[in-house]
Amino acid sequence: MRVTEECNVIKAEKGFVLIELVKKPECGNCKLCAFNKKNAIRVSAKCSIECAPGDRVVVEMPEKPLCGSSLILFAIPLILLLIAVLATANCKWYVQIPSIVIALAVGLITVILCDKLVKKNSKRIPTVKKVIKENNIGENQ
Repeated sequence: MRVTEECNVIKAEKGFVLIELVKKPECGNCKLCAFNKKNAIRVSAKCSIECAPGDRVVVEMPEKPLCGSSLILFAIPLILLLIAVLATANCKWYVQIPSIVIALAVGLITVILCDKLVKKNSKRIPTVKKVIKENNIGENQ
């Protein structure tokens, strides 16, 4: 069963929009969305239709949440950092510091590449289905 939600468009880019989803009472405890203290989240969504900031849109949420994203985001750079520290434990500081910087850079590049792969997989990110209400700011002035 697909879940659809109404969201506000915050920012529009080519093929993607940044949307804000506000928690509703019927959300319950499904844990599909990781709401912050304001009970709202901002996420990227695929968008094949034209919409602009301020528009209200219907978004189809993914069937499965991306549970491994936090693992990728934190664990990979941390593991690479730990490997660099342990591998250079008996070396001089001028070998340790560049090794640690390289490990962190490789971890960051890995996270960026994984993010791009996830964005290409439409089953893992929200998709804008239709515009409910267009933003008409500036038309009546």
